[in-house]
Amino acid sequence: MKTAVSLTLIVFSVLILSGNLDAQKAKSLASSVDTQKSNGLVSGTLAATGAKSTRFENVGAVSDGRSTWLTWQMEVEIGNIGFNVYRVGRRGAELLTPVRIVQGAALQASEIPSYGDSYFFYDETGTVSSSYYVETIGMNGQRIASQTIYPRYVPSLSAATGITDEQMRNTTFRPTRLETETPVFTKDIRTEMEQYRQLADGSTHRMVISQPGVARIGVKREGLYRVTSAQLMAAGFDVTSNSANWQLYIEGVEQAIIVGPAAAYIEFYGRGTDTRETDIRQYYLMNGSSAGKRMGEWVAHPNTSTVLSRSYSQTFVKKERTQYVEDIFNGQAENYYGRAVTTNPNAPAMTFDLTGIDFGSANSTMQLRFQGYVGGAHLIEVILNGETLAPVMGSAQENFTADYTIPTSFLREGSNSIKFRAMGSASDFVFFDTMKIGFNRIFLAQANTLNFYTQNYRATQIGGFTSPNIRIFDITRDGNPLLMTNLTVVPHGPTFGIDMPAERGRSFFAVEDSAILAADSVTRNNPELVGIPTNAADLVIISYKDFMPQAEAWAEYRRAEHFNVKVVEVSELYDEFNFGALSADAVKNFLRYTYENWQTAPRYVLIIGDASWDSRNYENTGNWNFVTPEMVPTIYSETASDDALADFNNDGLAEMAVGRVAARTATEVNTIFTKTVNWESSLSSTSLAQRGALFAHDFNNGYTFDVMSQRLANQLPAGTPSTFVFRGETDANTNLITAMNTGKYIVNYSGHGTAGSWGGNPLFFNVNSVVTTTDHSPSVYTMLTCLNGYYHWLYFPSIAEVLMNTPNKGAVVTWASSAKTLPNFQEDMATRFYTKIGDGDIPRIGDLIRDAKTQVIGADLRYSWGLLGDPMLKVR
Repeated sequence: MKTAVSLTLIVFSVLILSGNLDAQKAKSLASSVDTQKSNGLVSGTLAATGAKSTRFENVGAVSDGRSTWLTWQMEVEIGNIGFNVYRVGRRGAELLTPVRIVQGAALQASEIPSYGDSYFFYDETGTVSSSYYVETIGMNGQRIASQTIYPRYVPSLSAATGITDEQMRNTTFRPTRLETETPVFTKDIRTEMEQYRQLADGSTHRMVISQPGVARIGVKREGLYRVTSAQLMAAGFDVTSNSANWQLYIEGVEQAIIVGPAAAYIEFYGRGTDTRETDIRQYYLMNGSSAGKRMGEWVAHPNTSTVLSRSYSQTFVKKERTQYVEDIFNGQAENYYGRAVTTNPNAPAMTFDLTGIDFGSANSTMQLRFQGYVGGAHLIEVILNGETLAPVMGSAQENFTADYTIPTSFLREGSNSIKFRAMGSASDFVFFDTMKIGFNRIFLAQANTLNFYTQNYRATQIGGFTSPNIRIFDITRDGNPLLMTNLTVVPHGPTFGIDMPAERGRSFFAVEDSAILAADSVTRNNPELVGIPTNAADLVIISYKDFMPQAEAWAEYRRAEHFNVKVVEVSELYDEFNFGALSADAVKNFLRYTYENWQTAPRYVLIIGDASWDSRNYENTGNWNFVTPEMVPTIYSETASDDALADFNNDGLAEMAVGRVAARTATEVNTIFTKTVNWESSLSSTSLAQRGALFAHDFNNGYTFDVMSQRLANQLPAGTPSTFVFRGETDANTNLITAMNTGKYIVNYSGHGTAGSWGGNPLFFNVNSVVTTTDHSPSVYTMLTCLNGYYHWLYFPSIAEVLMNTPNKGAVVTWASSAKTLPNFQEDMATRFYTKIGDGDIPRIGDLIRDAKTQVIGADLRYSWGLLGDPMLKVR
């Protein structure tokens, strides 16, 4: 399940960190962390003034002597991009967030005020004698420091905080290495490569994946792969079959392979992919009815040329993907960027390694790409290995670049560094995106591989391998590598190389045996095709593979009501509709196909599995994007939408009723299924009248939420018992939980909110408050606020998820938004919803929601308001 597993983006008050918790409240992280009231000390030249400035509420820390856990809560944030965390020692203040800041409320809400948000940071080398302070980064250039934080000693951080040691270690940022080296081919080679580039064959691909016993082989990197017969057998492939007929396909095109002696393994040249959703490309091995394609051999002729190639042209690419920023609108491009670039003169340099630099080449090239965030002009200082280059210029939220021609002498063999600093106004703030360095490279192996090309009729000497077990493949023609033979390995001191004779220029890959890659996955393929018109279903269940038993149980439950149900494991959709690559488009295209072609088009879609904005696991917290949603733009930000997967005419209104069980474990799926069954078994025509409704509401800050709540209550049948709880009343949290404990039929909140709390104040109601309620009959929850349905949050569960995943209490379904929306439109939808649920003529929750969304016209509002739970749930 989602737990505290990252240091950033804790802007939604998931944790209660105020330090003044009532005794009745459940154990939370902050209950054992001493907090100190902080007035906000200004470290820059702009002082915080009045209610228009960011202010700290309190700060605190605990340490077991080996590491330290810091927490802080903000009274208010206005335009606060994020935080730097400093540890103060004998040598002064050390920045602990050089690559990834702790992101603040502005990255979700721009300059809209945010109240009560809470944050944490784990210092894995901090001690009791360490001291700290936290510094805000304002969009206006303001830097506000907290008071000094002195940790309190505790024997065990885990016991003191309720968070395991492993979870704390996971919060330490360990970025994924995103560096590639690609040859820049000559015109002749490029022309031939394009001539033989393979095009996807959809019909052949469908034939392949429909065969029994096919193994799926996933790869991320470019190189030579080996898959053993044991791996293939574990994936259901018949390794006793005639290996001469083994055939490997990618996107419906057969690839040449090597089959090892006694069919002990196969080898193939593989390449990953690079999309916003995945870097894994799927290959498919089948046992065909005819001979499979095998790698040929090219016998090298003796060298007759005295002309020797000195080097080849290469582009080194380094990306950073450390910050997810949802309020940058960039179309289909990903919203991940690298380190923040500010006016901080002490920001550390970015380091990278280059090898094999040909210093005999006078010049090299470099391109830098940045993503602007704040408005106005950007001017970025660039210092490469101590050499100051021309500054990079950009504007506002542009993605901007600068191209350089630099002396090759500016580069270093081995470790290099480049430093960025904003030179403009104090408020300047951009993100680093990508660096490309083009240079001539000698034929020197790196990590026992070399991806290179030769020039027409020039001999080539490659070297730097650690053993003589070297093979060279001609990879010029896509999918048809040739193994070079008749080559002699030459020792060069402690290393080895090969002298290649002069031939026409070709693209080559050389590899020493220890550098042969293992596949990222080898799995069984399901041969059943779902994209066939003879299928029919009232309900389609799309499940993550680990939850298929639970999905089948859910299907049987609905079948017992005489509904036709089809269960599909989500990787089948990726296989059939996107050549195996994870993609929201694959899910959408499948649903579109069912809508347009199945004999009975589904009316309901139940998704079983969680989602995450970090589909590629950049942050190394785990692959939690089990069933990927569609990422859609709204007025304020990008967000996840399941309804968009079933909208086929782009009006924002799904053609099917969609719900999601946002679970990370089978236990959570079982919990929600049990609550669904129990709800429906106890449902009667008098449930609403007997159990009544609860309306919680916020202060009238920008909208009359009290009047809104009363108007919604008036839509219910006369005499429906309704309880109202106002955030500002005495003992509001106690009164709210007491009312919840009575097991209301329906619960509504109206007001301001975050992903983890109501009212922008975690002491009113938050994810930890759920556990303080006693067991009771679950309720239908409608949450007319922002972000309560932010289920794709990487680090923590949203309040909607916690209400769903908590056994024997909480919610049977929740209807909430994954984005920021305006309360007047929220009320328009809710008025229709409460009217119809009161009338009782629309019995199922998914249909009620689809009907309610017809009352608003904004696609972003329709998309972002999502249902967690079963869309077929009977509510009347």
